Amino acid sequence: MLDSHISALFRTHFTKKHHREMRLLQEEAKLRSDWQNILEHQITVAIAVHALCHALQYSEKRTNQLERFALIHDADKHLKQAPEDFSEEEKYQFKEKIGALWQELDSDGYRRFATNEAFLDRIFQKDDPVPLPTKELYTRLSGFFEDELLLYYIDAITLASSISPALTRISETEKQSPLNKEEKRTQRLGRKYWDAEREIAPIVERIIWEWLREKDRELATPENLPDFIQQKMNESMLKYWLKTHNKQSITLLLHKGSTMQTDAVCDSRRIKPELNEDTAIIREEGDVIIVGIFDGATNIGTELPISPGKAAAIACRETIAAAPSDISPTDMLLRANTLIGNIAAGLPLADEERKEILCAVGAVARIDRKNNMIDIASVADCHIVLLHADASHTWLTENTSKHIELLEIAAAQKAENPAQPLEDQCVIDVIAQCRRLENDPDGRGAPSLKGSENAILKTLIQTRSIPLRKNDIIIFFTDGAYPGPLYTKEQQEEVVKVIKQGGIQELQRWVRGKEDADPDLRKYPRMKQYDDLIALSITT
Repeated sequence: MLDSHISALFRTHFTKKHHREMRLLQEEAKLRSDWQNILEHQITVAIAVHALCHALQYSEKRTNQLERFALIHDADKHLKQAPEDFSEEEKYQFKEKIGALWQELDSDGYRRFATNEAFLDRIFQKDDPVPLPTKELYTRLSGFFEDELLLYYIDAITLASSISPALTRISETEKQSPLNKEEKRTQRLGRKYWDAEREIAPIVERIIWEWLREKDRELATPENLPDFIQQKMNESMLKYWLKTHNKQSITLLLHKGSTMQTDAVCDSRRIKPELNEDTAIIREEGDVIIVGIFDGATNIGTELPISPGKAAAIACRETIAAAPSDISPTDMLLRANTLIGNIAAGLPLADEERKEILCAVGAVARIDRKNNMIDIASVADCHIVLLHADASHTWLTENTSKHIELLEIAAAQKAENPAQPLEDQCVIDVIAQCRRLENDPDGRGAPSLKGSENAILKTLIQTRSIPLRKNDIIIFFTDGAYPGPLYTKEQQEEVVKVIKQGGIQELQRWVRGKEDADPDLRKYPRMKQYDDLIALSITT
């Protein structure tokens, strides 16, 4: 299930796109307060219609009309059920405005039939056998417009504001609906209303399933259709969320007038800055500062709207932005891991791809200025270093993925073109195999934030808690701060020396100079000439 803030963001975007209809629903139709549930139901129906229309490859114009209609299909419910809530002038204004929309979106009235009780009157007759033979139902439904069947079906699987199997939605709605008790309706249909719904819903489901198969959309059975539609809705929501949060790599959430001294470097050497797979956040909450720095895994598989590794890194950063400030850095990383799993489940990926491409590593620090303490938690090879006023330093993290990095680099050096190892399929195969071993309980792989079991990941997270000294400078950086794997004491001393000479700006110049001088990846064996780099410096 998607996190609520991801779906809420998309719903806000979707409704802003249809501001004319939303104003009618909230103002003239008075679908607010105790009637808000009807509004939320219509929004869900409209988003589901949007998803199914795209799966059926409808034109943008047709899709737009159908989702706009879906958004207002129950607009008159408040007026019908509680007319006393409306003055005569309000009734007039509502009817004028809804009438104009009906004329624009449903001039012949057929779409309205699809989403109200009269739809069944066009199918069943009082003398029909119970149940009506399937072949006869197919024949009768073949006389309906495609749009009618689509709108009927989406409404039939939308229970309140969620998608469910049609028969489940029918059973749940039946419990509170008076329609079965209307004798005249029962006589007219030749069966109770909700029994009639049970007869036609599976047939319409199969018809739409057949439409999708004609468009090369393979679903095992018609019963998979609600899950398919929910999946497509989730994809749209996730793609929008990722696009929205990919505009910048570093997020600063500081108090107005904050006295905290910060410096930041963000350098990807890519054609577009948004391709940078590293992300970071500095967040100030009272006496607490929370810092997160994350590195998304290089993409080796399915293309998505943004790099899958960047998607995982964004999920980590946004988790830190929203997490309670009093929980531990370990718990923040576990929450990030859970969100990545939810995102992976909502994207069009095969099971193996979910194990290989939606991955990130990172480190989180919680700095308590009141008690002068820093607590950290890290996964793999993002680094945190304390520079003390007496010129000494404390390296807080350890590269726990070095054995896998060295294995991958050994494969890269055997590539047909060692200067471009990521273009060699044998290297990609080694990386994919290593990704599948990540978070292996036997320790064969590297630790990673990728949505796998939190219980296993928790054992792989390194933690530390130490007092801060006066005037400490806290340095954070991704693995792009060193040309190749950074894991030895000598390498650490080399990096610290550079930072002491000119801060993280000098670190950027130093590492890019090393990479520029080694285009063939020989002196510093690695996977690509330039890695993404984010570095942060904080003086509290």
